[in-house]
Amino acid sequence: MVDEPYDFNEDLNKKFCYTGHPMSECQDCQRTPIHNIFTAHFTSSCGKPEHCEPDHDVSLCVDLLQKWHNIRHSLEEEWKKKYDASKYNPKSFTIDESSESSEEEDLMHIFHGHCHEAGRLGYIPMEFPNVTDQLI
Repeated sequence: MVDEPYDFNEDLNKKFCYTGHPMSECQDCQRTPIHNIFTAHFTSSCGKPEHCEPDHDVSLCVDLLQKWHNIRHSLEEEWKKKYDASKYNPKSFTIDESSESSEEEDLMHIFHGHCHEAGRLGYIPMEFPNVTDQLI
């Protein structure tokens, strides 16, 4: 989705559109406005949301990752309203008020506290409500 729209064939020394369209009609998906996207598969250029990588060359990656974390945050907020703290008390990262780190601010802005540091080891996994007693 956010891959380069063009491929270069070294044998022919020519650029081609990945979709097979003529170059004049080749759509650059990296420039698609976020409000025109209805589904995303998190691999390739952007990586997965749990990789906690805030720096991307393609701004659409940041937008998609932020959207994913917004949705996770909304779900967690709904669960907080529905279940008391004994059944649901998710972990999240908060910024130390004395810190002046712009990296921490970026992590909070993009990842809603789901990452305590950049990189795969920084991800705070999602916790699910402990509702097994309600299932019996």
